[in-house]
Amino acid sequence: MKLLLAIDDSVHSEKAVEALCHIEWLRGSELKLLNVVKPMDYLLPFGTDDTEGKEAELTKARSAWLDQLSEKISSKLPALKMSHEVKFGDTRFVIINTAVADNAELIVMGSQGRTGVERFILGSVSCSVVEYAPCPVLIIKGEPEAWGDFERIFVAFDGSAYSHDAIDWTIDHHWAPNTKVHIVMTLPEFDTADAQNVSQVESGVLKAQWTIINAKAMDMLKEAAEEIGRTVGRENVTIEALPGDPRTELLKAATRFGANLIIMGSRGRTGLTKFLLGSVSLHMANHSTVPIVIVRRLAPETLASLYAPEAKK
Repeated sequence: MKLLLAIDDSVHSEKAVEALCHIEWLRGSELKLLNVVKPMDYLLPFGTDDTEGKEAELTKARSAWLDQLSEKISSKLPALKMSHEVKFGDTRFVIINTAVADNAELIVMGSQGRTGVERFILGSVSCSVVEYAPCPVLIIKGEPEAWGDFERIFVAFDGSAYSHDAIDWTIDHHWAPNTKVHIVMTLPEFDTADAQNVSQVESGVLKAQWTIINAKAMDMLKEAAEEIGRTVGRENVTIEALPGDPRTELLKAATRFGANLIIMGSRGRTGLTKFLLGSVSLHMANHSTVPIVIVRRLAPETLASLYAPEAKK
Protein backbone atom coordinates (compact mmCIF):
# COMPACT_ATOMS: atom_id res chain seq x y z
CA MET A 1 0.00 0.00 0.00
CA LYS A 2 1.22 3.51 -0.84
CA LEU A 3 0.63 5.89 2.05
CA LEU A 4 0.98 9.64 2.31
CA LEU A 5 1.41 11.09 5.79
CA ALA A 6 0.75 14.84 5.75
CA ILE A 7 2.58 16.28 8.72
CA ASP A 8 3.41 19.60 10.36
CA ASP A 9 4.95 20.45 13.73
CA SER A 10 1.63 20.34 15.62
CA VAL A 11 0.75 17.93 18.41
CA HIS A 12 -1.85 16.40 16.10
CA SER A 13 0.81 15.42 13.60
CA GLU A 14 2.94 14.02 16.41
CA LYS A 15 -0.01 11.79 17.30
CA ALA A 16 -0.31 10.66 13.69
CA VAL A 17 3.35 9.59 13.72
CA GLU A 18 2.87 7.76 17.02
CA ALA A 19 -0.21 6.02 15.64
CA LEU A 20 1.64 4.85 12.55
CA CYS A 21 4.25 3.24 14.76
CA HIS A 22 1.47 1.17 16.34
CA ILE A 23 -0.27 0.03 13.14
CA GLU A 24 1.19 -3.39 12.40
CA TRP A 25 -0.84 -3.95 9.24
CA LEU A 26 1.11 -1.19 7.53
CA ARG A 27 4.26 -3.33 7.47
CA GLY A 28 5.58 -3.69 3.92
CA SER A 29 3.86 -0.51 2.73
CA GLU A 30 5.45 2.55 1.13
CA LEU A 31 5.20 5.71 3.20
CA LYS A 32 5.95 9.28 2.15
CA LEU A 33 6.14 12.00 4.79
CA LEU A 34 4.96 15.30 3.34
CA ASN A 35 5.55 18.65 5.00
CA VAL A 36 3.89 21.64 3.35
CA VAL A 37 5.30 25.12 3.95
CA LYS A 38 3.56 28.40 3.24
CA PRO A 39 5.00 30.20 0.16
CA MET A 40 7.81 32.63 0.86
CA ASP A 41 5.70 35.62 -0.19
CA TYR A 42 3.36 34.67 2.65
CA LEU A 43 6.13 34.10 5.18
CA LEU A 44 8.02 37.23 4.06
CA PRO A 45 5.30 39.72 3.03
CA PHE A 46 7.81 42.55 2.63
CA GLY A 47 9.98 40.54 0.28
CA THR A 48 13.65 39.60 0.28
CA ASP A 49 16.52 39.66 -2.16
CA ASP A 50 17.27 36.01 -1.45
CA THR A 51 13.95 34.19 -1.70
CA GLU A 52 15.52 31.09 -3.24
CA GLY A 53 18.18 31.00 -0.56
CA LYS A 54 15.59 31.30 2.21
CA GLU A 55 13.50 28.52 0.64
CA ALA A 56 16.56 26.28 0.38
CA GLU A 57 17.46 26.98 4.00
CA LEU A 58 13.96 26.21 5.21
CA THR A 59 13.74 23.08 3.05
CA LYS A 60 17.04 21.82 4.49
CA ALA A 61 15.85 22.34 8.07
CA ARG A 62 12.50 20.66 7.46
CA SER A 63 14.17 17.77 5.61
CA ALA A 64 16.46 17.14 8.58
CA TRP A 65 13.39 17.06 10.83
CA LEU A 66 11.64 14.61 8.49
CA ASP A 67 14.77 12.43 8.53
CA GLN A 68 14.44 12.13 12.29
CA LEU A 69 10.77 11.22 12.04
CA SER A 70 11.54 8.64 9.34
CA GLU A 71 14.11 7.00 11.60
CA LYS A 72 11.61 6.90 14.44
CA ILE A 73 8.96 5.20 12.30
CA SER A 74 11.50 2.83 10.70
CA SER A 75 12.66 1.67 14.14
CA LYS A 76 9.11 0.49 14.84
CA LEU A 77 8.21 -0.68 11.33
CA PRO A 78 11.51 -1.64 9.66
CA ALA A 79 9.80 -3.17 6.61
CA LEU A 80 8.19 0.15 5.75
CA LYS A 81 9.74 1.80 2.68
CA MET A 82 10.26 5.45 3.64
CA SER A 83 10.65 8.73 1.76
CA HIS A 84 9.91 12.36 2.52
CA GLU A 85 9.39 15.67 0.76
CA VAL A 86 9.06 19.35 1.62
CA LYS A 87 6.82 21.43 -0.64
CA PHE A 88 5.73 25.07 -0.71
CA GLY A 89 2.11 26.06 -1.35
CA ASP A 90 -1.43 25.90 -0.05
CA THR A 91 -1.49 22.94 2.35
CA ARG A 92 -4.82 21.57 1.19
CA PHE A 93 -4.03 21.63 -2.51
CA VAL A 94 -0.49 20.34 -2.09
CA ILE A 95 -1.64 17.31 -0.07
CA ILE A 96 -4.37 16.47 -2.58
CA ASN A 97 -2.16 17.04 -5.61
CA THR A 98 0.67 14.96 -4.14
CA ALA A 99 -1.74 12.11 -3.45
CA VAL A 100 -2.91 12.27 -7.06
CA ALA A 101 0.60 12.46 -8.52
CA ASP A 102 1.93 9.63 -6.32
CA ASN A 103 -1.14 7.41 -6.76
CA ALA A 104 -1.46 7.27 -2.99
CA GLU A 105 -3.80 4.58 -1.68
CA LEU A 106 -4.28 6.10 1.77
CA ILE A 107 -3.72 9.59 3.19
CA VAL A 108 -2.95 9.70 6.92
CA MET A 109 -3.44 12.90 8.90
CA GLY A 110 -3.80 14.18 12.42
CA SER A 111 -7.13 15.77 13.20
CA GLN A 112 -5.56 19.25 13.40
CA GLY A 113 -8.38 20.14 15.73
CA ARG A 114 -8.48 22.70 18.48
CA THR A 115 -7.77 21.97 22.12
CA GLY A 116 -10.06 21.90 25.14
CA VAL A 117 -13.76 21.19 24.68
CA GLU A 118 -13.42 21.17 20.87
CA ARG A 119 -10.32 18.98 20.79
CA PHE A 120 -11.90 16.47 18.41
CA ILE A 121 -13.12 18.98 15.81
CA LEU A 122 -11.27 18.78 12.50
CA GLY A 123 -9.24 21.70 11.26
CA SER A 124 -9.95 23.29 7.88
CA VAL A 125 -7.09 21.44 6.17
CA SER A 126 -8.31 18.04 7.38
CA CYS A 127 -11.87 18.87 6.34
CA SER A 128 -10.76 19.85 2.83
CA VAL A 129 -8.68 16.71 2.40
CA VAL A 130 -11.52 14.49 3.64
CA GLU A 131 -13.88 16.25 1.24
CA TYR A 132 -11.72 16.15 -1.90
CA ALA A 133 -9.04 13.47 -1.50
CA PRO A 134 -8.58 11.05 -4.42
CA CYS A 135 -8.24 8.08 -2.06
CA PRO A 136 -9.30 6.96 1.43
CA VAL A 137 -8.25 9.19 4.33
CA LEU A 138 -7.30 7.94 7.79
CA ILE A 139 -7.81 10.64 10.44
CA ILE A 140 -5.88 9.86 13.62
CA LYS A 141 -7.88 10.81 16.70
CA GLY A 142 -8.06 9.90 20.35
CA GLU A 143 -5.30 8.62 22.61
CA PRO A 144 -2.55 6.01 22.02
CA GLU A 145 -4.48 3.25 23.77
CA ALA A 146 -7.02 3.46 20.94
CA TRP A 147 -4.36 2.75 18.31
CA GLY A 148 -2.75 -0.47 17.18
CA ASP A 149 -4.01 -3.26 14.99
CA PHE A 150 -7.58 -1.99 15.39
CA GLU A 151 -9.15 -5.18 16.69
CA ARG A 152 -12.65 -3.69 17.04
CA ILE A 153 -13.75 -2.20 13.73
CA PHE A 154 -17.03 -0.35 13.25
CA VAL A 155 -18.35 -0.10 9.67
CA ALA A 156 -21.14 2.36 8.83
CA PHE A 157 -23.30 1.01 6.01
CA ASP A 158 -26.34 2.31 4.11
CA GLY A 159 -26.51 -0.10 1.18
CA SER A 160 -25.22 2.44 -1.35
CA ALA A 161 -22.30 1.90 -3.72
CA TYR A 162 -20.32 4.26 -1.49
CA SER A 163 -20.76 2.18 1.63
CA HIS A 164 -19.96 -0.93 -0.41
CA ASP A 165 -16.62 0.78 -1.11
CA ALA A 166 -16.07 0.82 2.66
CA ILE A 167 -16.88 -2.89 2.81
CA ASP A 168 -14.43 -3.59 -0.03
CA TRP A 169 -11.71 -1.53 1.67
CA THR A 170 -12.21 -3.49 4.89
CA ILE A 171 -11.98 -6.79 3.02
CA ASP A 172 -8.78 -5.76 1.24
CA HIS A 173 -6.80 -5.49 4.49
CA HIS A 174 -5.29 -8.21 6.62
CA TRP A 175 -6.44 -7.59 10.16
CA ALA A 176 -5.15 -9.17 13.34
CA PRO A 177 -6.53 -12.60 14.31
CA ASN A 178 -9.95 -12.48 16.00
CA THR A 179 -10.60 -8.90 14.91
CA LYS A 180 -14.24 -8.04 15.60
CA VAL A 181 -16.25 -6.12 13.01
CA HIS A 182 -19.63 -4.51 13.70
CA ILE A 183 -21.67 -3.31 10.69
CA VAL A 184 -24.45 -0.82 11.40
CA MET A 185 -27.17 0.70 9.24
CA THR A 186 -29.53 3.46 10.35
CA LEU A 187 -33.16 3.51 9.23
CA PRO A 188 -35.94 6.09 9.00
CA GLU A 189 -37.71 6.43 12.30
CA PHE A 190 -41.53 6.30 12.12
CA ASP A 191 -43.29 8.23 14.86
CA THR A 192 -46.24 6.84 16.81
CA ALA A 193 -49.79 7.28 15.54
CA ASP A 194 -50.44 9.95 18.16
CA ALA A 195 -47.40 11.97 17.11
CA GLN A 196 -48.33 11.64 13.45
CA ASN A 197 -52.00 12.37 14.14
CA VAL A 198 -53.04 9.61 11.77
CA SER A 199 -55.79 7.01 11.83
CA GLN A 200 -55.33 3.42 13.00
CA VAL A 201 -55.30 2.27 9.37
CA GLU A 202 -52.61 4.77 8.46
CA SER A 203 -50.64 3.83 11.56
CA GLY A 204 -50.78 0.19 10.51
CA VAL A 205 -49.46 1.08 7.07
CA LEU A 206 -46.56 3.01 8.60
CA LYS A 207 -45.63 0.16 10.92
CA ALA A 208 -45.86 -2.38 8.10
CA GLN A 209 -43.61 -0.18 5.94
CA TRP A 210 -41.02 0.03 8.70
CA THR A 211 -41.14 -3.76 9.12
CA ILE A 212 -40.48 -4.22 5.39
CA ILE A 213 -37.62 -1.70 5.43
CA ASN A 214 -36.10 -3.29 8.53
CA ALA A 215 -36.25 -6.75 6.96
CA LYS A 216 -34.60 -5.46 3.78
CA ALA A 217 -31.92 -3.73 5.84
CA MET A 218 -31.13 -6.93 7.71
CA ASP A 219 -30.82 -8.83 4.43
CA MET A 220 -28.33 -6.25 3.14
CA LEU A 221 -26.41 -6.31 6.41
CA LYS A 222 -26.20 -10.10 6.32
CA GLU A 223 -24.76 -9.97 2.81
CA ALA A 224 -22.15 -7.43 3.92
CA ALA A 225 -21.33 -9.57 6.96
CA GLU A 226 -20.77 -12.62 4.74
CA GLU A 227 -18.36 -10.62 2.57
CA ILE A 228 -16.28 -9.31 5.49
CA GLY A 229 -16.57 -12.69 7.21
CA ARG A 230 -14.44 -14.23 4.49
CA THR A 231 -11.58 -12.05 5.75
CA VAL A 232 -12.02 -12.04 9.53
CA GLY A 233 -14.30 -15.06 10.03
CA ARG A 234 -18.08 -14.88 10.00
CA GLU A 235 -18.20 -15.56 13.72
CA ASN A 236 -16.35 -12.27 14.29
CA VAL A 237 -18.87 -10.12 12.40
CA THR A 238 -22.02 -8.69 13.97
CA ILE A 239 -24.74 -6.51 12.43
CA GLU A 240 -27.31 -4.02 13.67
CA ALA A 241 -30.09 -1.89 12.17
CA LEU A 242 -31.03 1.21 14.18
CA PRO A 243 -33.80 3.78 13.74
CA GLY A 244 -32.82 7.43 13.91
CA ASP A 245 -30.46 10.09 12.61
CA PRO A 246 -27.18 8.49 11.46
CA ARG A 247 -25.16 11.45 12.76
CA THR A 248 -26.03 10.57 16.34
CA GLU A 249 -26.95 6.89 16.23
CA LEU A 250 -23.78 5.74 14.46
CA LEU A 251 -21.55 7.46 17.01
CA LYS A 252 -23.56 5.99 19.88
CA ALA A 253 -23.37 2.51 18.36
CA ALA A 254 -19.60 2.82 17.80
CA THR A 255 -19.15 3.78 21.46
CA ARG A 256 -21.29 0.89 22.68
CA PHE A 257 -19.28 -1.51 20.53
CA GLY A 258 -16.01 -0.15 21.89
CA ALA A 259 -14.70 0.57 18.40
CA ASN A 260 -11.06 1.60 17.99
CA LEU A 261 -11.46 2.24 14.26
CA ILE A 262 -14.45 3.50 12.24
CA ILE A 263 -14.68 2.84 8.49
CA MET A 264 -17.29 4.45 6.26
CA GLY A 265 -17.92 5.58 2.71
CA SER A 266 -18.55 9.10 1.54
CA ARG A 267 -20.73 10.91 -0.98
CA GLY A 268 -23.60 8.44 -0.82
CA ARG A 269 -26.93 9.96 -1.88
CA THR A 270 -28.71 6.67 -2.38
CA GLY A 271 -29.35 3.65 -0.23
CA LEU A 272 -32.11 2.65 2.12
CA THR A 273 -31.95 5.67 4.43
CA LYS A 274 -31.63 8.34 1.70
CA PHE A 275 -29.15 10.22 3.88
CA LEU A 276 -26.25 12.10 2.32
CA LEU A 277 -23.25 10.07 3.47
CA GLY A 278 -20.94 12.93 2.56
CA SER A 279 -22.30 15.09 5.37
CA VAL A 280 -22.63 12.12 7.71
CA SER A 281 -19.01 11.08 7.16
CA LEU A 282 -17.79 14.61 7.86
CA HIS A 283 -19.88 14.72 11.02
CA MET A 284 -18.44 11.36 12.10
CA ALA A 285 -14.90 12.54 11.35
CA ASN A 286 -15.52 15.66 13.42
CA HIS A 287 -17.05 13.97 16.44
CA SER A 288 -15.45 10.53 16.59
CA THR A 289 -13.04 10.02 19.47
CA VAL A 290 -11.18 7.19 17.68
CA PRO A 291 -9.38 7.00 14.31
CA ILE A 292 -11.67 6.99 11.30
CA VAL A 293 -11.16 6.00 7.66
CA ILE A 294 -13.25 7.84 5.08
CA VAL A 295 -13.31 5.75 1.89
CA ARG A 296 -13.75 8.08 -1.05
CA ARG A 297 -15.47 7.47 -4.35
CA LEU A 298 -14.57 10.32 -6.69
CA ALA A 299 -17.21 12.43 -8.34
CA PRO A 300 -16.62 13.26 -12.05
CA GLU A 301 -15.19 16.66 -11.10
CA THR A 302 -13.21 17.03 -7.88
CA LEU A 303 -10.73 19.41 -6.38
CA ALA A 304 -8.02 16.91 -7.30
CA SER A 305 -8.93 17.01 -10.99
CA LEU A 306 -9.19 20.80 -10.94
CA TYR A 307 -5.85 21.42 -9.32
CA ALA A 308 -3.84 18.48 -10.64
CA PRO A 309 -4.39 18.51 -14.41
CA GLU A 310 -1.08 16.73 -14.89
CA ALA A 311 -2.63 13.67 -13.29
CA LYS A 312 -4.90 13.32 -16.34
CA LYS A 313 -2.02 12.98 -18.77
